[in-house]
Amino acid sequence: MGLKSPLHTSADGMFWVFFNEDKTQAILTVSPPQGDGNPVRVADVVRALEEMGVAYGIDEQAIRETIERATYQASKVQAVVAQGVLPVHGVDAKVNYRVPEEAVLRPLPLLPDGSIDYLHIDPARYVEAGQLIATVVPAQHGRPGRTLTFPPQTVPQRPGREANLRAGENVLATEDNLQFTAERAGYVYLSGDRLCVLPAIPVTDDLHGEQVFDSTLVLRGRLLPGTTVRVQGDVAISSRCEGVVIQARGNCYLREGAQQSEIAAGGNLLLGGSVVDCRLSTRRQVIALHEAVQIAGGRLVAFEGVQAYTMG
Repeated sequence: MGLKSPLHTSADGMFWVFFNEDKTQAILTVSPPQGDGNPVRVADVVRALEEMGVAYGIDEQAIRETIERATYQASKVQAVVAQGVLPVHGVDAKVNYRVPEEAVLRPLPLLPDGSIDYLHIDPARYVEAGQLIATVVPAQHGRPGRTLTFPPQTVPQRPGREANLRAGENVLATEDNLQFTAERAGYVYLSGDRLCVLPAIPVTDDLHGEQVFDSTLVLRGRLLPGTTVRVQGDVAISSRCEGVVIQARGNCYLREGAQQSEIAAGGNLLLGGSVVDCRLSTRRQVIALHEAVQIAGGRLVAFEGVQAYTMG
């Protein structure tokens, strides 16, 4: 008995058409014919698109090429064959800082009593008066799309978010809020959505003689004996003071304390080190910032009291 030949199967090509999520594109999937079956016809695909409500944007060349590729590759092929108007999504505004962004975004350092620790502010925050601090590239709002179906429906775009940056204390902004400039010298910081400058004059050299400052003084050098310093804002001194006169309209922070000196503050007098035989005067409080601080000898006047561990 002879062997039977395998059955010869034939099947016409098949296709499926569907919309993307927002109906701005129609996607065609073509399955190739089998054996002597007939390939999908372009006209059948066009008719199916029209029955789905596609009103414009049909690409017959793309349909033809998709059918040919499916036949040549003997596998399913998928392609966009009708194109509406895709929405163009917006781009968020961008803030370009002219000082290191990571420094600006960090909170200002604070002392234990909650006042600003000027001596630990990152020097990279410092700007001069008139210096450009930041520029803003405006948001791009994009444009809406349009569906393929009749009547065409608007497809909303995702708009870009605005920077929402505003000028705060000691900062000037252009009318369009795209450029921000320091009005005074000091340290840049953010307060909510406001870009601000904390007025300050950092000094790394030693000071001697009589010195007057119209802003906060941040002294990382020394006050040499016999020096008198008058400051319109706060004063923060990193080294121990001896035989000096300090007058500050705001707070006075002595990180290493003082000896045989005269110190007057309109705000709080903050002590990070012991004071010995000094004349201390403040319209607010004298505050010892830790247990090791001692206040010994001299005279002390504090209108709102003293917070100290050891006095004598």
